[in-house]
Amino acid sequence: MINIRMLFFAAMFFVLSINLSVQAKTNGIEGCGAKDCKECHKINRQDVEDIFKKLNAKHIRILDIRMSPVKGLWEVSMEDKGQRGVIYIDFSKNYAVTGSIISVQTGLNVTQKKAEELEKDRRVDVSKIPLNDALIMGNPKASKKVVMFTDPG
Repeated sequence: MINIRMLFFAAMFFVLSINLSVQAKTNGIEGCGAKDCKECHKINRQDVEDIFKKLNAKHIRILDIRMSPVKGLWEVSMEDKGQRGVIYIDFSKNYAVTGSIISVQTGLNVTQKKAEELEKDRRVDVSKIPLNDALIMGNPKASKKVVMFTDPG
C-alpha cells in the first residue's frame, strides 16, 4: 500500500528539483548558484560599448563598470557630452535601465550618491589657484568668488 506521506514528499522533491534546475539555467536575476555573481556573470568594456552602439549612444565614454547594489544589474559610470552619470545593465545584457536606486532600509538614493562622487572628482579647489597677479574686482573677502582665465596675448 502506498504511503500518502511518502508520495507527498516524493512529489515535493520532484517539484523542488525542477524549480532549482530552471533557476540554475536563468541568465541573471536568480539561481546562478554562486555566492559571488561575478563568478557566473561577466561584462566588459566592449560589451557595454556594443550596447551603447545599439542604443545610438556611441559618443558615451565608459568610466567604470561594477556590480550594482541590486542583484542582477551592473552599474556603469559614464560620461556623455561632459555630463557624468550612471546607467544599469541587466545580467542578460538585454536591458539598460536609467533612474534611481533607493535603499529601502536607509532611504538613501544610491544612484544620486554615485553621480555626486563622479562629479566630485571633477571639482577644482579654488583656494589652490594662485591669485597673486590676479585682477580682483569687487570685495576680495566675498564668500563666493568667480575666477576667469584668459589669454590676452
